[in-house]
Amino acid sequence: MQFRKNPCIPNDRPWSRDSNGDHKNTPEHTVQVHISQARSIGDGWATYPTSFAADIVMFQCSKDSGALYHNFQITLQNVFDIQDAHIILEEQKGRKLFPSLNLRNVCRVYSPIDKVPKHEEDSMKECAVESSDYWETRPLTAEKVSVAAGHVKALIPEVYREQKGRIENFGLNQKFKERVLESVKLHIDRTVYTQRKDRINGHVMEILHSVENTCTTNTKLQDFEKDSDERIALQIVDVEIAQNMSEIIQQLKKEYIDSYLDEILKDVKSDEAELLVTSSKLRFLNKTRGHPDKSIAKIAGRIRDEIQNIVLSSIERKYDVGTDVSLLSTCEQEILRDLPIWSDDDPNFPKVIKALFWRLLDNDLARKLAHFIREITD
Repeated sequence: MQFRKNPCIPNDRPWSRDSNGDHKNTPEHTVQVHISQARSIGDGWATYPTSFAADIVMFQCSKDSGALYHNFQITLQNVFDIQDAHIILEEQKGRKLFPSLNLRNVCRVYSPIDKVPKHEEDSMKECAVESSDYWETRPLTAEKVSVAAGHVKALIPEVYREQKGRIENFGLNQKFKERVLESVKLHIDRTVYTQRKDRINGHVMEILHSVENTCTTNTKLQDFEKDSDERIALQIVDVEIAQNMSEIIQQLKKEYIDSYLDEILKDVKSDEAELLVTSSKLRFLNKTRGHPDKSIAKIAGRIRDEIQNIVLSSIERKYDVGTDVSLLSTCEQEILRDLPIWSDDDPNFPKVIKALFWRLLDNDLARKLAHFIREITD
């Protein structure tokens, strides 16, 4: 049996995101199990199973799969995705929707040993915030190698073997294979992405209709467990859709928004605000600023302004005018795009902010132009 950390991810990784949509800036959770062969790709290599029995064990493979395909025309095969396995097994118990999953929490379900210590995870996150290219810098320090190896060992052998055994015992091999193939193609084939989104939205409406049929106007958000299907459905459903549903759903959706605004505000006011700001929270605030209830919209706008100040301060501290904008997190890029900068002489923003703003817009324009050319030439 051969275990390999997969270093085929290049230094420039604007496409490597976590479950919140931000740059992962963490070691890739990829392991080659059994026999493999390597092929050089630039400064790294990619692994290919030499027999159908080989598994590439990964956690959240979809973004890395899309990146390998679009950057190197590599299609992953024989993937065993730990997250997909967990979701399939939970669906077997009746679950339909899932919160954002992280490696540590998933592994603890299948292994009695906590192989990704929380203090180590938090420490690495803090380092990554201070240095945008924390995991891109070579050579890796002994500490980084230790963390990366720890993440690999967290997946195997216990978690991998335990999940594989449960999937076989429940007769879920075919369903699991189809789900992993969907994940592999998620950021390669837009049709697959749409199909998954439609399936999730279907579950959302099914759950909300069940709430309408089983609950009353006396039902409160706190009556549902955290990360329950009901709470996640209320999180996902758009305000516009909720407003066209029953009074129960409208009330619960408002409670969810109020609760999440309070949670984000608490994060923003904490000493770890920079660590807790994510693009998913930013998108929620951007959308909620247009809420028909003006009081809710005003609160969302105020919190969003506070997040902007935190992010801009971080950008100014971490980067310089020559920084490659691909190193910026999704959240940082989204904040920059929304800035009202009209010229290089704008006195309202520091030089580094203006330089990165214009470079980011140039990159966006180049990407859209390339996409347009592909569309008209295909």
